[in-house]
Amino acid sequence: MASEELLKQFMGLMRQEREREKEEEERRREQEKEEKLKRREEKEEKWAKMLSGIRVELKGELAALDSKMGEINIALESEVDERRGEFKRLEDELARLKSNGGFVAGTASAVLKITPPTFDGQSSFGNYMRQFEAVSLNNGWGEAERAINLIVALRGPALDLIQTIPEQDQRSYVSLVSALELRFGDQHSRHVFQSQLKLRRQKMGESLQEFEADLKRLCLMAYPSAPIDFIDQWVAQTFIEGIRNVEVQKTLRLTSFNTSREALIRALEIDAAFKISDSGPPRVRKSELTEEDGAVGGSRDSGIE
Repeated sequence: MASEELLKQFMGLMRQEREREKEEEERRREQEKEEKLKRREEKEEKWAKMLSGIRVELKGELAALDSKMGEINIALESEVDERRGEFKRLEDELARLKSNGGFVAGTASAVLKITPPTFDGQSSFGNYMRQFEAVSLNNGWGEAERAINLIVALRGPALDLIQTIPEQDQRSYVSLVSALELRFGDQHSRHVFQSQLKLRRQKMGESLQEFEADLKRLCLMAYPSAPIDFIDQWVAQTFIEGIRNVEVQKTLRLTSFNTSREALIRALEIDAAFKISDSGPPRVRKSELTEEDGAVGGSRDSGIE
């Protein structure tokens, strides 16, 4: 009987010890879980503050750019107004001289003569010819003078084209314009710009801002009559597909953008966040937390049993 009593006491002590160990193990696991959650919350809070600071800096830079662009636009509008005023003054002077019964050759031409702009094949040929015709009309040039002054105004690839034109045709203004129209005409240029836009990718060392601006330029040249909404959406899609950084590109594809400016701002935020940390931004998924909780709970249940 004494042995049985001692055995019962021993078994009771063993059960109490196991229960105490289980309680300690459960407290330890709960503490580890709380510490892990606390570290994760601290890390998330740190990244949130960091991204908030980046957004503030980007907004400040964009505001400065907008302000600078506004100043440039004002300066350009002022210059355009001055040019228009000068042109109007010349027209009035010409009309006044004509109303006075003509003018002495050499005197008026020295006052009213306008030098035509140059053309290198990079801008719209149609727009250039409108300018050249206006200058020709103002200067009173005949066909021969127009041909001479057109050749003098050519630069770069446009001037190189003259070498392919027969010498007798170089004296013909109509022949010169036809050759230039065939090579640099708007219809031809649109196809070129459309091909360039289709194949355009961000170059090595090219910033996201420069890349987006050049895409917009190409799109406007390729589709000059397209609605602005079409231009914005087309540039935004091409911008995302052409970014060199694959991680930034993948992240941008998860969101739909109506304008290239929205895509650019988001790309700058993501790129800046990636550059701050070598490992990239934290990825906290609910599934991970659920799996960890489930593993803890499962271990707890198995221990109790």
